[in-house]
Amino acid sequence: MIRFESHIDKLLKVHLQETMENAKYSLKSGWDKTAEVACLSHDFGKYTIYFQNRLHYGNRNDERADHSYISALFGAFAGMRLLKDENHVFYIYHAILCHHKSVSGLRDGLLETDKKGVEIPKAFQHKLDIVCQQIEDMKNHRAEIIQDYSSWNYEEIVDEFLDHSGLENLIRKLGKLAYGIESRFKKYADNYIYFQSLYSALISGDKFSASDTPMILPCELPFVTLNGSRRISVEERTKGIKSEMGIVREEIFTNIMNSIEEQPEYSYLYSITSPTGTGKTYAGFFAAVKLNEQLGGGRKIIYALPFTSIINQNFNEIYKLYAREIRDFEKRSGPYLMKHHSLADVDYQTKSMMWINKGPRCFGKTGCPM
Repeated sequence: MIRFESHIDKLLKVHLQETMENAKYSLKSGWDKTAEVACLSHDFGKYTIYFQNRLHYGNRNDERADHSYISALFGAFAGMRLLKDENHVFYIYHAILCHHKSVSGLRDGLLETDKKGVEIPKAFQHKLDIVCQQIEDMKNHRAEIIQDYSSWNYEEIVDEFLDHSGLENLIRKLGKLAYGIESRFKKYADNYIYFQSLYSALISGDKFSASDTPMILPCELPFVTLNGSRRISVEERTKGIKSEMGIVREEIFTNIMNSIEEQPEYSYLYSITSPTGTGKTYAGFFAAVKLNEQLGGGRKIIYALPFTSIINQNFNEIYKLYAREIRDFEKRSGPYLMKHHSLADVDYQTKSMMWINKGPRCFGKTGCPM
């Protein structure tokens, strides 16, 4: 008899926690339940004997061992029962379907029409037959699956799904949702962004758990603290002498910060335009820090630059600001500031991970113990 190692027990509970940790930084309020359903559903298909044979014996020729499609359908089925917003149900389906590949077209795995009586294409019927075989196999292990999912009060949902005779109707419903969402993606960027956030949170939690990698919780320093460090840095560099260009840089910096404070909450796209040499390195970074604080904190700031030389230069300047405020910053820089490009030295990551694993933990949103 095959011993089941679906890693639901070992990792999916961790997936939930880690995905929720990611979600609180990347998903807008009201998406916690959506992330929960996606996380708890994304490996459901690993309960089949076909996947277990692949896991134990490396059998990769059996299509019935593929778990993404049936897991996506289970996620949609659970979402239909637990969520109010049907768009979120579709986002769950599509995120799970694509969690081992790049994001595909929204109608992938779905019927083109929600009308009954239309002949089902042979290729799709083949996919549906595989799902039916997977479900029949799962029924042989129903008690074990339900026992695992009872930890999250999903036992009734699992039971209903395994006995569900209307999968074709569910797939048609998802196809109809895909049609509407496709048009919204073209008109409204927020729908697309929130789906991508859910997809990213899911695969991030999945990778962290599968690799047994502890999550590094981002830490922050308040704007006022970093700005104080910036002022000291400028004074040291200029030796306290105020040049005409120095005055211009400070005026531009102040105007940008004031402009962000005056913007209404719903404004979320900003552009900073100023001549070369007027301090955009600091201005761009501090604009993001201030905006993060205004939005409640806890968000990750990604500073993207086109060349490795500029990445290194800007990183070094910002690094100095943190190092001035945090003792032994070189040993604990990871949760605050990380540099990444193809030639980046990864030694600092090891030090950061050791600090997270063996040293003090973050106490709150606005920073770590110093």
